[in-house]
Amino acid sequence: HYNEQVECECKQCSTIYSYQDIICGNNGISYSSQCHLEYDACTRHLDIRPIHMGQCNNCHNVTCPFHGRCQSEQGNYTCVCPSRNTCSPVRVCF
Repeated sequence: HYNEQVECECKQCSTIYSYQDIICGNNGISYSSQCHLEYDACTRHLDIRPIHMGQCNNCHNVTCPFHGRCQSEQGNYTCVCPSRNTCSPVRVCF
């Protein structure tokens, strides 16, 4: 009669990857590769699945107030207010 505990070992990923390897998970986070997605799912004990190759676009269907623009990064988005440098000149007629 053995009293052993079974532990799963999450496989380590290579630190060498290219931009073409980036993959979007169903959690809205962009991963460096399929391996990195699987590693995150394994270590967090979550069911994270790939939904498409490339960066996740968390700004899809987001409308920012006050003419702001949406910025997406690592599963989160923020609305950024326009600055003088990003505004196009507007004519005002009197």
